[in-house]
Amino acid sequence: MSEGGLIAGLLASYSPDVEEVALVSYGGGMSMRETWPLAKASILRKQNIPENTVREEVVKIEAMLKVVTRFGYPYSNYDGDTNTWLWWRTMLDKHLVNTILNTNANVLLVHGGRDEMVPIASAQKLHNLLNEKHRESTFIKCPRLNHSLGDEMGKPLATKILSAAFRFELVAKEYPSECIIDDF
Repeated sequence: MSEGGLIAGLLASYSPDVEEVALVSYGGGMSMRETWPLAKASILRKQNIPENTVREEVVKIEAMLKVVTRFGYPYSNYDGDTNTWLWWRTMLDKHLVNTILNTNANVLLVHGGRDEMVPIASAQKLHNLLNEKHRESTFIKCPRLNHSLGDEMGKPLATKILSAAFRFELVAKEYPSECIIDDF
């Protein structure tokens, strides 16, 4: 999930034998630098924060991302002990679409509509770009689920949804109220 989707896509590009890639809650149509400010703004707007404050917070994030890009170094973190600046420095501007188009893999995109970490628009953008290039992709939108594919009560549904997703033709029957399938 999340940046694991980037890693999965990158690894698939190194192996011509990979036939399927599942990108869950990653998006892939935008870089992390593009999605991060959008996600923060969305969270703040849902909290009814005034628009001028939202803009100020987005500017702060954009400034922080510039610092990470310029001065990223190991063993320093901004958001917990596992998120090193060096990692983010190398990943911020990766566009998975550039890599995934160089694979033979069919792409499965699964994304929650209430994802506050990665906007669903990023997954939609990747799906649209793949379709434009006549590449096979399936996009499963789960409008009421969050970044971890959990519902509003916190009930984790990721395992059930992904199990069904790997049986493409059954998803709509098994989870009609949770998922909308957009096949190419």
